[in-house]
Amino acid sequence: KKISDSTNIQLYPYVSGSLTRSPEKKLSNMNYRILEELDIPGMPVTRFEDYISKKIYSVDQCPQGLCVTEDFILVTSYSTGSRNNCGCLYIFDRYSMEYLATLSMKEGSHLGGIAYDGESLWLCHSNHRTIERIDYALVKEIAEHKPGKMVEMNKEHEEYRVTNSPSCMTYFGGKLWIATHTRFFKSVMKSYRYEEGILTEHEEFAIPDKVQGVAFDSGGHVYLSTSFGRDRSSYIKVYESAYALSKHPEKPAECVEMPPCSEEVAIAGDELLVLFESGAQKYMEGTDGKGKARTPLDHLVAIQLDSF
Repeated sequence: KKISDSTNIQLYPYVSGSLTRSPEKKLSNMNYRILEELDIPGMPVTRFEDYISKKIYSVDQCPQGLCVTEDFILVTSYSTGSRNNCGCLYIFDRYSMEYLATLSMKEGSHLGGIAYDGESLWLCHSNHRTIERIDYALVKEIAEHKPGKMVEMNKEHEEYRVTNSPSCMTYFGGKLWIATHTRFFKSVMKSYRYEEGILTEHEEFAIPDKVQGVAFDSGGHVYLSTSFGRDRSSYIKVYESAYALSKHPEKPAECVEMPPCSEEVAIAGDELLVLFESGAQKYMEGTDGKGKARTPLDHLVAIQLDSF
């Protein structure tokens, strides 16, 4: 089934009049574009074709993490089925958006957020409370060969234990920022420094519940993606700084309502890229018995930063 992202964004039943949320803006009214040239493997139209051509480890891959480097756009996914399945890291050319390769990652991991520090890629293993470091030069070497299918990478890594459950993360100001997703209560985001092979906790910040993604712009503004459930709105919440966020997690400077199932976010030039998981088999077909996503999105959405 083909998804019309633009139609689902425009026709989504926004609830901006809600007394509890009262977001000032709706995604449908923002200056945004859909990255239709970037086709994430495992989405509905190509799901089984991608599996046969070995672009995905399993048909139940669910997008989670998003990262932008000087060369690539990177998307992670995890398997919603067997614990023996591997998660995937998809590599796309940043400018042409051509799919280059899939890296099959740690078996049984709830592969989540991804970040880039200029030398290494970092990935969240949410169900193991660890993050994994991968040499960026190695990933670049694989991508330059354009294999167009899976390359096994589940042994080429270093893992580091962290003190908060790593749901999503980003890199800013010389630190990794790792946020923990919670359903109902305020949560935490911690910053860590990596120096000479040692990862050290630095600071702790209060954040709202349901955080699925975090990004900083060059001015230090914080962008949070918050969501839970296939039938409830997602939100982008913007704060002046990490300290403003921690002081008043429930009082963002800006709040934008979006269709359900937003995941990680990343800054790319003058745009905020937003990843959604609603095109995955679990949500699109309701394979977990909890219903189907009513307005699924299967491509990245890019929002102009100056429209916030």
